[in-house]
Amino acid sequence: MDKLNVAFWNVQNLFDVPAPNTPTRGPRTQGELDAKLDRISGIVGDSFAQRGPDLFAVAEVGTRTGFDALIDRLPGPHPSALRVWEAAAMPEHTGLGLAGRDDRIARLTLLDVWRPTLAARPRILLIECELRAARRPVWVVVNHWKSRMRTTSGPTDAEDRLAGADWLGQRLDLAGEMQCVVMLGDFNCEPTEQPFRGLQLRGTRHASAAINARSAVSTLYNSAWRFMAEPDPWRNPRPVGYQATRPRTTFASGSVILDHLLVSKDALRGFPLSLDESTITYHSDTRAYRYNRNGSIVPVKWTGPLGGPFEGASDHLPLLATFDVA
Repeated sequence: MDKLNVAFWNVQNLFDVPAPNTPTRGPRTQGELDAKLDRISGIVGDSFAQRGPDLFAVAEVGTRTGFDALIDRLPGPHPSALRVWEAAAMPEHTGLGLAGRDDRIARLTLLDVWRPTLAARPRILLIECELRAARRPVWVVVNHWKSRMRTTSGPTDAEDRLAGADWLGQRLDLAGEMQCVVMLGDFNCEPTEQPFRGLQLRGTRHASAAINARSAVSTLYNSAWRFMAEPDPWRNPRPVGYQATRPRTTFASGSVILDHLLVSKDALRGFPLSLDESTITYHSDTRAYRYNRNGSIVPVKWTGPLGGPFEGASDHLPLLATFDVA
C-alpha cells in the first residue's frame, strides 16, 4: 500500500533580505537567509526517514522567491507545476504555500482563497490534490488564521478566526458528503476554542463523531486532542528532572497547541486515505527545540548575532503525519 507523508510548518518570518537600514522581522543578510533556509530545509528533509514530506505546507514565508528557495532545498522532485503559492497583499505580511513531490502527487489546483479584506494576508487556501496512487482527488486546506494579538480597531482576532471558520465550513458543505478533506495549519486557537465548536465548522475529539456526523465534510476529526495532556500522574506532575514526552507547538507559551491536523471521515476510512494516527508528531529535531525550565519541549526561535552562529529555526515545530493511500 502506498503512503502519503504530509507536513506543515509555520517557519516564522522567512522574509527576503531587506534593503539597507530597513527594519525587518526576518533575516538581516543574505548569509543569514541562506543559513535559515538550510536549517529549515534540513529539518524538514530529514523527516520521514530522510525522504521528506510528499506534501509540504508552509506559513509565514514573505515571497514566492523565498518559498521556491525553500522547496528547492528539499529532497525529491518538486516541479513548479506542483507548487501553489498565494502572496500577501502587503510587503510586511506573509503568504501561504503548498508543494508536492512529483512521484506521489499528479496535480495541485488552487480552488479558493479566503482573506477577510483585500489588503489582508491569505488565511485559508483550498487546494485540490490528485494523488498518483488514488482514483479520487483529495482536498487539502492550508490555514494560517489570525494571530492572538488583539487589535485596537475592526474585528478582534477571535472574530477574524470565526469568520474564517464560517467561510470554510460553508465551502466544505458545498462539496458534498463524499469529499476527502485534509486540513492542516496554524489555527492560532486550541481544539477547545470556539472556531472548532461552531455551527459551520467543527473539530471533534473522537473520530467516530466525524464519521457519523450529519455534516459529513465540515465536521472533521481534530487529531490534536491527543496532545492536550501530558501522560504524567497528577499527584506529581513536576518532579525534579522532569522532562515532557510530548512537544508543544509554540514558543510563547509552553502549554498551548495551535498547529493542528484535521481530517474528514473519508480520510479515516480509506476513501482514498486512511490516517495512521500513530505517526502524528510535532517533529522534535534537536536543531529546533529545547526543554524549558518546566521540562516541556518547546521550539527555539531563529536567533543569533550577525554572521552567526545561529540557533533554533522557528517559534513553531513542524507537524508531521502519514496516511495510507487506498
